[in-house]
Amino acid sequence: MSRWPIIFSMVMIIFIDIRGLNAQEITYMGLGEKRDFYHTELLNEVVKQFPDKSYVVKRYTDDLPHHRSFSYLEANKDIDIVIAYATQDRDEKYRGIRIPILKGLNGWRTSVVHSDNIDMFKNVTTLEQFKAFVPGQFHTWTDYKILLKNGITSARGANFDGLYFMLHKKRFDYFPRSILTIDQELAVFQTTKKLNVALEPYILIKYPTALYFYVNKANVELAQDINDGLENLIASGRFDKIFNRYFGEIIERIRSENREVFDLENPFLPASVPSERKELWLTY
Repeated sequence: MSRWPIIFSMVMIIFIDIRGLNAQEITYMGLGEKRDFYHTELLNEVVKQFPDKSYVVKRYTDDLPHHRSFSYLEANKDIDIVIAYATQDRDEKYRGIRIPILKGLNGWRTSVVHSDNIDMFKNVTTLEQFKAFVPGQFHTWTDYKILLKNGITSARGANFDGLYFMLHKKRFDYFPRSILTIDQELAVFQTTKKLNVALEPYILIKYPTALYFYVNKANVELAQDINDGLENLIASGRFDKIFNRYFGEIIERIRSENREVFDLENPFLPASVPSERKELWLTY
């Protein structure tokens, strides 16, 4: 019996082991829910373009407050990428890849209201009328600060679940939520937690946002690879195909609902946001 198949198999095992040792794990802190399936696929498509570096994408799975994930990023501890709103403060502290990976979609907000108030916004057609109603927000969220800068003062809750319970008790009028998460949230709070809350059918709140991949300021190589990989995906059309597979259905549904749209300003967007590149943004 020839020894060559045995020798070949041994060489392949050694080669695979060496490749495994050389793998560069990239751990990202995501946002949860359906969006992280999207982020994982997008990052995997990016790193496939650099096979010599043997990048391996992992999602950070421990329960960690978002502000602490940036502390980990800054300290080069466990997390290599944080996905977050682009702000001037973050641009100064970290290295943002200047491509809005959700095309601004995370700034599209429908609202949850108490079931008794389902028609609350039925005849509201102007921004001034809209500002008379009180939203609920968590005070550390960027959304809270955006609303405040637009003259809308929010009732503040101690945590996310607490805001839903406050709405159930009619402590405020509405709870604006991303169109990407509101359906899943309602399924939990209506069915499991038996709260009297419902999706409001008449308005859409929009403000410009950019969700960036952020890396440590010193991690120039990873930032460049992510940037180049994303640009290649955009140029080839692959980026839009992935994006539409995850979010196309909900975008079409929102567009078909003929909602009154209230456009708000976002003064926290950094100068880095590529607003002039129309292909990177979604229009209503």
